Amino acid sequence: MFNKKFLVTVFIMACVFVVSSISLATDKDHPYKDHMKNHPRQDQVNKRLDNQTNRANNQAADGKITQQQANKMDRQDKRISNQEQRDIKKNEADGKGDMITKGQQAQLNREENHVNREDARDVRKDAAANGGAPAAPAPAPGN
Repeated sequence: MFNKKFLVTVFIMACVFVVSSISLATDKDHPYKDHMKNHPRQDQVNKRLDNQTNRANNQAADGKITQQQANKMDRQDKRISNQEQRDIKKNEADGKGDMITKGQQAQLNREENHVNREDARDVRKDAAANGGAPAAPAPAPGN
């Protein structure tokens, strides 16, 4: 009914399928391993945190805020990021999946809004204290 060549080909294809399925399930670098890491809610929060960190570093380098203020903002952003990770772990344990909920996203955004308002106040305060001139630039790393 089936010739030997056909059966060997089917067997090889089946083996390739099984091996690729196993490697797909265990491959740590596979893009679907942590498929929810790139969930839109998490992406939005993470992009805001990245933008805030970059802005703080740029403002410190430009002298708009002091290095201490930039460090404070970085610590606050790190706390928000840690809260996001705790929320994800809690959701996984509760069977809600490995992502943040809309409510958690809203809370993280409120926290980030607070950090942004503090930053704006710091920039205005430093500008007023220096007669409109920027604060002294931050020293170069390693100096």
